[in-house]
Amino acid sequence: MKNFHNARMPSIKISILLIIKTKSNIKTGFTLIELIVVVAVLTILGGIAVPSVMAYVRTAHVNEGKALLNAAVSDCLRTAGSTPQNLATTTPVTLQEALAGTRATPLGYTIEKDPHCSTGLSLKATTPGMIDLYAEVKSDGTVIKKAATQENDTSSSSQLNCEQWGGKANCQDAAEIARQKAAAIAAALAAAEAERARLAAIEKQKAEAAAAAAAAAAAAAEEARQAALAQQAAQALALAQAASRVTSPQVRAGLAKASDDITANIVTQIISGGSPYSAPPQARSSSTNRNSSTPYPLPQVTRTRR
Repeated sequence: MKNFHNARMPSIKISILLIIKTKSNIKTGFTLIELIVVVAVLTILGGIAVPSVMAYVRTAHVNEGKALLNAAVSDCLRTAGSTPQNLATTTPVTLQEALAGTRATPLGYTIEKDPHCSTGLSLKATTPGMIDLYAEVKSDGTVIKKAATQENDTSSSSQLNCEQWGGKANCQDAAEIARQKAAAIAAALAAAEAERARLAAIEKQKAEAAAAAAAAAAAAAEEARQAALAQQAAQALALAQAASRVTSPQVRAGLAKASDDITANIVTQIISGGSPYSAPPQARSSSTNRNSSTPYPLPQVTRTRR
């Protein structure tokens, strides 16, 4: 019996060693249940943490947009202090640099083209969950800020950012802000058109006044010319009448020549002036010789030689 046990011992030891070695070669790992539990925990943590992180990122971008718009408002206030009449046509330097690419534009925002101080400065959100930012500077230096949440955005972070910028009263939806901006632009354009019409009316009145003054001056000049012609005609008539009364041939000839010269000058002036001459009543009434029945019609003067 003792020999039997001694013979069996080596084989038992070898079997135990083989079993231990076989177990040590088996690869260890997680069970399916353990993996499912880990994935579920990670999913829960991700569902809680990722929205919060994204909200912080969007808030950071909104704050960058607010900083850019505040800098633009400062530019407009400087313009309002120096030349308030130019607010409707002034684009802030800050937004000019952003549009030109020399200044960084906040992520998730676009700047509307041709932004002017009094008609509205705006940053349009292009990323869901962000807010639109608006600002307007009046000629008296008053700053109006408005914000708008995107359609169907009811998150608390967007509402908080909106109220922090424009206040609760000026936190509206994007459609309402767009309507108000369009109305403001239309009002500014109407005011500019009315101002242009007023200036055009003033210029028209000035032109009409200048034309009336020129016409009055021309009428006065024509009247003066007619008066001068009438005076010359009266002088020629007086010389002709004097020539008809004198008896000396030499004196009569001299008076007649002087009358003819004046008459010729009158005819020349009438032709160059382009208007017919009508003798004044006093010249027509005195055109008949008191000592002779021979009339002296004007501008042609006839005389009777003895």
